[in-house]
Amino acid sequence: MFFPNLTQRPGTLYIVWPGCAYDFGADGFNVEYQPSRQAVVIHCYVARPWVWSQRQTIGAEPRKLAALLLVPTASIPAGPVTVIEDYRVEHFGGDQSTESELVTATIS
Repeated sequence: MFFPNLTQRPGTLYIVWPGCAYDFGADGFNVEYQPSRQAVVIHCYVARPWVWSQRQTIGAEPRKLAALLLVPTASIPAGPVTVIEDYRVEHFGGDQSTESELVTATIS
């Protein structure tokens, strides 16, 4: 429905994902496979100077409906894999990480 011209291929995990939506306004994201957890983790991250002020947004801002992440599965063994979203904020005195499980998929 969201991607009508998509042709699926073997060896790829397709994740429909709304993007980093946390309050702090993420600067970017990356995706990694963690074999010890049998999980694909999407890290949303933000980097800020030591001293900064958050700007206030008044009103509404447009937001994309969804992104499609294509994750190659060649290095992921067959079986269940959990997809996790991790919001990470780097602080001077320590990092903050908040994880949410999005879905479980099966790699065959």
